[in-house]
Amino acid sequence: MPLANERQLVLQAQAGNSEAFGQLYDAYMERIYRFVYFRVEDQQTAEDITSQVFLKAWNNLDRFQFSRTPYLAWLYTIAHNAVIDHYRTRKVSTALDDVRLSQPDHAEAVTLLAEMYQDYRLELIRLRGHADGRLEFEPYDHSPMADPANLVERRDRSAA
Repeated sequence: MPLANERQLVLQAQAGNSEAFGQLYDAYMERIYRFVYFRVEDQQTAEDITSQVFLKAWNNLDRFQFSRTPYLAWLYTIAHNAVIDHYRTRKVSTALDDVRLSQPDHAEAVTLLAEMYQDYRLELIRLRGHADGRLEFEPYDHSPMADPANLVERRDRSAA
């Protein structure tokens, strides 16, 4: 639930009042942290990204407009983009350093698997992308044949 005086605090923060921004930080930091932590699953990384989110918000307050979106939604958008940036720039080095490459073609396979893993994580983040927790999926196939109800209907017709 947004702060009762959120608009006033944002306007004061946009005018350079760091105490007003501090109140916004105190009110929303935990929500943004949970949002980030759920996506990165590492406490230190989530803390770092959360601090980046609020730094970006402070540095870009002049771009925020109430007519477009609520302040908290704007913070979630910044957080979502920061998580994606984290996965795009992160070097995969966890278990790959321990892999013994007995044949030259294994190196290519390990690199390919690492890239596929990164793509998979980014896709999951995209699917989880709504701040309110909603997921949106595009149907795989829009044809009537793909609808399970039509499958049952076809079976019924073939049995008759």
